[in-house]
Amino acid sequence: MKSFVSSLVVLMMGTVAFGSPIYELAMDQQVDHGWGEVIVDSIGRYMSFEPDPGDGLGGFTRCYIPQGYYSGPTVYFDRDLGAPLDLSGPLTIEFDIRVYNDEELNEHPYEDANGFVYFKDVDGNNYGLTMLYQTNSDWGPAHPQFPEWYHVVAQMNLSDLGAGEYPTSAQFDATQVTRIIFRGTDWYTDAELGADFVDLRNLVITPEPASLALLVLGGLAVLRRRS
Repeated sequence: MKSFVSSLVVLMMGTVAFGSPIYELAMDQQVDHGWGEVIVDSIGRYMSFEPDPGDGLGGFTRCYIPQGYYSGPTVYFDRDLGAPLDLSGPLTIEFDIRVYNDEELNEHPYEDANGFVYFKDVDGNNYGLTMLYQTNSDWGPAHPQFPEWYHVVAQMNLSDLGAGEYPTSAQFDATQVTRIIFRGTDWYTDAELGADFVDLRNLVITPEPASLALLVLGGLAVLRRRS
């Protein structure tokens, strides 16, 4: 039994260290398995897929953004996987982002360049995360401006409705998530001719090591009782 427990510890701790992503998408090209396009231009201006900019980290999705609030692009988990995604419990989300502000058409370049995300479940209920990217130091430590990328790494627990930011709904079901929407604001671009855009790539969602460690401890406790 001790040998079995030791082997289980090694196996489970290996899972903690090298946990597989729940979801990952390079966002360097369109994906369609027959359930519809996975990456959708929900902003409604113009979306393109661009090649690797030379840093070796891959191509990306580019969406031009309007003046004011915008929501997009959208990544559909269910169109990629064929079913909604279970995102309950502590998780880590990662992606690369940068926002371009045209210095001629934007009244105050990089004073309102930011990025948020929110999720939708099968019934259209939302769960929002706090601001994950911003270039204005008035909102906290300023992140790099274009052309530099910022790699977002953030912890989240979509089961904790009390921790959700706008536009979180009390009816949100973290076990039936259909999509993630990238959103932000850009109040200073020209409403008609604005050339600002957001670039995104390498979306990855993984279980938090801490939550996996709890599974290890729980499994060991069961084995000890049985032994």
